[in-house]
Amino acid sequence: MGAEGLVCPIIDARRNQVYTGLYQVQGNVDVVMDQEPMDIHELIENINFIASGVSSKSQLSANSSNSKLSGERTYSRLGEPSSVTFVGDGVPIYEETIWLEIKVPCKMAPANMNRQRGASIAAYGEILYKEGKYINADDFAPEYLRKSQAERVKDEQGK
Repeated sequence: MGAEGLVCPIIDARRNQVYTGLYQVQGNVDVVMDQEPMDIHELIENINFIASGVSSKSQLSANSSNSKLSGERTYSRLGEPSSVTFVGDGVPIYEETIWLEIKVPCKMAPANMNRQRGASIAAYGEILYKEGKYINADDFAPEYLRKSQAERVKDEQGK
């Protein structure tokens, strides 16, 4: 796709929840917001804040703060306003909500380019490998962003 600017994957987690993150793409990829599950409305609010940028000191003082606390995380505005490209299987599900609530320039990846693709993962893996950023397969473990519903119910019953 060759997107530059902010890229926001949204993977549907049901019940208005998404697995998401926010990445700045300008030649390389920098994490702006760590991957985590959150409510779609909270995600859009965070993106509106982060991507709004600050164009002048007077705008900064008028907005009173250049950082925002959301849950347990603090987010900082980017120095320049930025456009956001949404990708992932959550795009068709939450597209209407995004268009209604987003306050920064954005676009949705086309249907043929908004899903995870093995070839894309492999190409990115090759880049990381060449940079020496890899681990032994025996050391690899999946990173779960939240407990399964069965685990959450069991924990609640145990209280």
